[in-house]
Amino acid sequence: MAEISHDEAERISLARQHFADVLEALAPEVRQGTMMGRPNLIAAGTMVACLHQDVFGLRLGRNSAEFARAMAVPGAALFDPSGKGRPFKDWVGVPVAAADEWLPLCAALLARRHA
Repeated sequence: MAEISHDEAERISLARQHFADVLEALAPEVRQGTMMGRPNLIAAGTMVACLHQDVFGLRLGRNSAEFARAMAVPGAALFDPSGKGRPFKDWVGVPVAAADEWLPLCAALLARRHA
């Protein structure tokens, strides 16, 4: 495994804390799971968000207003945790630098699921 810089380690640590904050704010509607070693959020048996290093991936649906809103966040991109140019369909990765967007975006996707 490649070594990471001190700055990257700090961003990952900060991202884990923000992830925990989102989980706490949305419980019990969501619970934490793990897939391929990554923490994720599960709602009604479906993975709706995933943390990969310092990026929070959200399953927003490519044609949704939430997807467009997330893609407008500085640093956001299609969520590609493999780094091999194979992004998850319907997912946006929002960096920890924009972690203040994580909870509102996740809450909006959950609200849409209930509509």
